[in-house]
Amino acid sequence: MNKVPKYGTVILVLHGLVLLLHDQAHANLEIYLPLLKYIFAYAVIVFAPLLATVMLWTRWRRHGTWLFLFSMFGSLVFGAYHHFVLISNDHVCYAPQGTWLSAFRITAVLLAIIEVGGCWFSIWALKQERGSALPG
Repeated sequence: MNKVPKYGTVILVLHGLVLLLHDQAHANLEIYLPLLKYIFAYAVIVFAPLLATVMLWTRWRRHGTWLFLFSMFGSLVFGAYHHFVLISNDHVCYAPQGTWLSAFRITAVLLAIIEVGGCWFSIWALKQERGSALPG
C-alpha cells in the first residue's frame, strides 16, 4: 500500500494536536486575532490540511498532495510572520505573561517545524507520484 496517505495522516494528527495546545494557549493568554485573520487561519491551517489528508486516501491523491503542500506552506508563512516577525502580542517575545506563555512559545516553534516537515513531505509525495507514473 502507498505510504503517502499514512505519512500525511501522521503529520495531520501531529499538527492538529500541537495546534489544539497552541489555540488553548492563545485563549488563556487572551491573544486574539482580527476576524479576517481567524477566518484565514481556520481555512488554511485547520480545514485545508484536513481536506487534503482525506483526499490522500482517494483517487484525488495528487490534488490532495498539492492542497497539503499549499496548506502547510500557508500555515508556515502565516505562523512564522505572526509569531516571529510582526511585533504584536502574538509574537513569541511580546506575548502577555501568564502560565501558558511557555506552552505558547513551544507550540509556535513546534508548529513551524511540523509545517516545514509537511512541506517537505508534500514535495516528496509529489515526486513519488510522478515516479510511479513512469513506465517500467
